[in-house]
Amino acid sequence: MLRRLLQPFWVLLAIIFLIEAWLWDPSRADRGAGGGAIPLRAFKQWLAERVDTLSPAMTLIVFIVPVIPLFRSS
Repeated sequence: MLRRLLQPFWVLLAIIFLIEAWLWDPSRADRGAGGGAIPLRAFKQWLAERVDTLSPAMTLIVFIVPVIPLFRSS
C-alpha cells in the first residue's frame, strides 16, 4: 500500500533529476562567463598551500570543523 502511494513521488523526483541533468550542460557555459569574477581557482591553490604546511593534528581539525554542524543538527 505504501509503495503504491510513494510511486508518484519517485516518478516526480526522477523527472526533476532528468530536467536538472538536461539543463546542467547549457548552464555551465553561463557560469563560465561570470565565474571569472570570483578567483576560486586561486583561492583553492592558496588554501591548499596553507593546509600543506599544517601539522597532522591541525589538518584533522580543518577537516572536522565543517562536519560539526551536521552532527549538531541531528
